Amino acid sequence: MIVKPMPPEADRRSQDIQQSFLSLSEHLPDLIARLDRDGRYCYANSALAGLAGRPAAQMVGHRLGEVLAQRTSPAIPDDFIALREGIPRVFATGETVEREAGLPLPGDERIFNVRLVPERDESGAIVNVLLIGRDITQRKRAEDALRNSERDLNEAQRVAKIGNWRFDLRFNSVTWSAELYRMFGVQAADFARTYEAFLSRIHPDDRVRVAQTSAQTLADGKSFQLEYRIVLPGGEIRTIREIGNAIAGPEGQITGLFGTAQDITESRRGADALRASERRFARAEEQLGQARAELTRVARAMLVGELATSIAHEVNQPLTCVVTNAEAALRWLAADPPNFVQASTALERIIRDGNRAAAVVARIRILLKNGKSTKTRFKLDIAISDLLALMEGEARRRQVELQVRIAPDLPAVIADRVQLQQVLLNLTVNAFDALDNVQDRPRQVEIEAEPVGPASVQVCVRDSGVGLAGPPWDRVFDAFYTTKPDGLGMGLTISRTIIESHGGRLWAQPNQGPGVSFRFTLPIDDQITA
Repeated sequence: MIVKPMPPEADRRSQDIQQSFLSLSEHLPDLIARLDRDGRYCYANSALAGLAGRPAAQMVGHRLGEVLAQRTSPAIPDDFIALREGIPRVFATGETVEREAGLPLPGDERIFNVRLVPERDESGAIVNVLLIGRDITQRKRAEDALRNSERDLNEAQRVAKIGNWRFDLRFNSVTWSAELYRMFGVQAADFARTYEAFLSRIHPDDRVRVAQTSAQTLADGKSFQLEYRIVLPGGEIRTIREIGNAIAGPEGQITGLFGTAQDITESRRGADALRASERRFARAEEQLGQARAELTRVARAMLVGELATSIAHEVNQPLTCVVTNAEAALRWLAADPPNFVQASTALERIIRDGNRAAAVVARIRILLKNGKSTKTRFKLDIAISDLLALMEGEARRRQVELQVRIAPDLPAVIADRVQLQQVLLNLTVNAFDALDNVQDRPRQVEIEAEPVGPASVQVCVRDSGVGLAGPPWDRVFDAFYTTKPDGLGMGLTISRTIIESHGGRLWAQPNQGPGVSFRFTLPIDDQITA
């Protein structure tokens, strides 16, 4: 750009170029300024002046950062001091200096990508430095939100032992989440990321069945669910439950598969531990105390295991949405120009769905925790709400209408929250089971909670199922008594023991119409002295 005296024709051309530069810089959203060797403004466009909060003419003569400091704090922002120190480097080397600069404005912080570019005269000598700053605040926030969402998703998958995967048929490529690598016991660098490499990790007896299931879904597009075993590098065998769907291309052709995989080894081991506990009960009465504690924990795992399909669906649905929205966000950010509004909307959906999956995982984690009984003060409506979060999917799957009525201002109790949730879960699952063969009337389960007198609260789980076989009603609480073909007859025994250990009472009674009601009472917290 010509800035020294020139012949008239060249001078006019230079003026035209200068005028075009000024006109262009005034219409751009970027911050544009001309700085001298001391870092003082020779020119500032309207975007920079608007950010500084003063006319551009009043900025001339001030050093870089001084005017902005009046809007931020008495001190010049550190990033702008660093930029000012880069001006001599531009004059000395002719190189462009580029860095990100944060500007802490009142109630907001803006981030700019700033470039310091040498401006030369016709002889090539550097006469000024052009400052070009682009606001990248939204992009940086979007990138941070995406990183945070990915971190939260990985943590949620780690806690739930659930990973997600994608198979691209066109390139025979397999993509795993971090949890899947942990689940299969391999490092990403050591995995070939092909479908054949995945199959090689599956137990030889299950390999053909898994390959056939995948091939069928690629052929007909139907979703699938299956269980198989994997062999870890050290020889350990784990059991995996997998849910998958076909991926359709723009023209409807199937291009691959996507799904989730969950390590259910511990649930299976829990079932084995339960059977071992039964044998210990039969062999020695003196081991009853120890066996009861073990049985309580394993029964809790079994209850959750019965809901595994619904739980997997409740987690898989938001995780699928997270992946879809993440891909959309990347596309919006990669567009030219980037569409930050659409990207931000996609990221907000990622955060919403990630939190939704994390909430389900958190409730499962609390229910499955292992440790000594701990009593705390809480309201029953909280425990019932947690139960609903676990049971709503199961209710939909079984086509059961689940109704909840909780009295306002329900008094708090002091109890082991995990044990109480186990009782609620056991009674509700039993109520659902009682409706399995009901076809001639509404399939309903009602949960009610209300105060009973000044000292207790009462919870009732009522179903419209087949009801009890006949009196005495209390025999359903006897150990090993069951009306289910695959039942163990310990759920209600454990539930009554838990309620009685809290100073309450659990009993059953037939309804006036079809079905049965299970009720239990608990003392409110100011009545407990132990």
